Amino acid sequence: MKRILLFKALLLLTIFNVRAQPFQQSFTNAFGYSCDHYSIETFSEGGPASYAAAGTFFNGAQTIMHIFTLDQFGLIVWENYVNLGATDARALDVTIGSDYQVAITGFLDFGGGPELYAALYDMAGSLVNDFQFTGGINTSGSNIIYSRTNDQYIIGGFESSGGLAGSALLIALDGGFNYQWSTNYDAQCDGFDMAVINEIVEVNEHYFITGNFSGASAPYPNGQSQVLAAMVENSSGAIIDNESFVATNTLGGQQAMGISAHFNEGNSTLVLMYNVSVSPTVDENRPYITVYEVSGVDLNYAYSYRIDDTFGANPSPFVNNPNWTGLKLLYNRSADTYLIFGMIEAYGGLDDRVLSVYQEIDLNSGGLVAAGKLWTQSDIATGYLAQGGFYALFDDATLSTEVYTPETATLNVDGENFVNIVPVPGSSISYDVFSSALNTAYASSACIEEFKPDLVPHDIYSNLCLNVNTAAGTIGNPLYGESATSSTQNTTCIVNMSPSLENPEFVEGNSIKNELSLIANPAQDILRFTITETGTYSLKVISMEGQLLISNEIENIAGQNEINIDHLAAGIYLLVAVDSDGQTLQKQFVKK
Repeated sequence: MKRILLFKALLLLTIFNVRAQPFQQSFTNAFGYSCDHYSIETFSEGGPASYAAAGTFFNGAQTIMHIFTLDQFGLIVWENYVNLGATDARALDVTIGSDYQVAITGFLDFGGGPELYAALYDMAGSLVNDFQFTGGINTSGSNIIYSRTNDQYIIGGFESSGGLAGSALLIALDGGFNYQWSTNYDAQCDGFDMAVINEIVEVNEHYFITGNFSGASAPYPNGQSQVLAAMVENSSGAIIDNESFVATNTLGGQQAMGISAHFNEGNSTLVLMYNVSVSPTVDENRPYITVYEVSGVDLNYAYSYRIDDTFGANPSPFVNNPNWTGLKLLYNRSADTYLIFGMIEAYGGLDDRVLSVYQEIDLNSGGLVAAGKLWTQSDIATGYLAQGGFYALFDDATLSTEVYTPETATLNVDGENFVNIVPVPGSSISYDVFSSALNTAYASSACIEEFKPDLVPHDIYSNLCLNVNTAAGTIGNPLYGESATSSTQNTTCIVNMSPSLENPEFVEGNSIKNELSLIANPAQDILRFTITETGTYSLKVISMEGQLLISNEIENIAGQNEINIDHLAAGIYLLVAVDSDGQTLQKQFVKK
């Protein structure tokens, strides 16, 4: 039942185009106003969609949360525009939980300061439950993860009872989005009176949190912002190991924050990406890397590097040394490398041009090796929050009070492509989802261009005091509904790249992965599909509620198969095919 690859370039290209699915799609919102800080995450294999994403649109009077899922081609499967009646409402991060549910976090502001908000949607896009943390002023959920081991949603962010001074906030909800516990962390030492959590990573059933401490009462240029790095317990948030540290750049600046991290179970290392600068505008701002060796839940510092770029070949106005801010660290397991997604910004103010960029690095053998970097060539003439995926929650002039949206990028299930989601302003407000094969990322195209960095060793200084307290806010479940407004979707810049012959997927003797592919989706009366491998298959059509609607057998020989779906109501369904060995293939489809 397996096919062997042929040694023909045409066949290689055909296989690549079917499997890797490079795409770039543009989505124009229904309101014609601005959008920003979108986050994206990957479904596990066999899920009803390929990607989940969330962000915010402005409708001219209010900001509206936007939650949606995409298929492997970057097309919208379902979407919700959620108008919560607040003067400001942000969806800042997204994750995927059990049974392919989609969870988001962010905040609501009814005029008295932000209040943390989170919501859970089922695989068809219907609201399951939501959650609100009230009672504080300036409270935000900036990131959310789901732990399958603990069946918990963990939300991290910021909480204050007044002013900018406040604590890093951590909240645990169970798999049904019901409150379990909450706590906050502050550093009441060295003049630090504010803390923010920017990302959470599961490590050996517990959680690593990163973000920053700062002196909110004396921000830049007099104050500092230092890196939060701590391991906390999964049933209460109690501190297990605190490795928070002071970091300085080559200019002596001490405005630093942890942005993103990854735990590698294979070698028990935790890689932390953080940024250090003098200020958020005119400075030497670069991504920095620190590596910890993990023993159980103990963090042991190993080494650090900073990434130093000259940007000699940048398009105007990106000359000399613009800011380069790292926003998301991803592990490419197929190549054992790390990807840093971020943005570069021209020197000057926060309204300068911004480009979305990424770099691939290798941390093997205790060294840091540049593997290249690309930028999307869609530079924009307006604001820094327009591209790159972060925004300032409180004060545009103070790095220590900025909250990041770290999930601006993701890898697909096979780890072969990256997907970068970027808000793009303009007269026809839209945002782009961009994907390119990693192993061919250095190919020239109309969308990307390569340049390379220098990498320099860097020292950090540990460790800061850290206190844990019970969170001060109150808990509520407001249960807001969703609206049914639809986006307009257009293809903008298709990226077609040839596969690398060194990619193990295309080496002689390797076989094509068995796949179920839909010919047309949505479908009206007849659903047409193909299956890569020949043989007998049990075919089923299942509703999003799990109800079996169609069941029969087919003999897949070659060419196109079809099934009558005329009697089904309009909606979203799963097509499932099971071969004689029990292998299951499935695809989600839409009945018009």
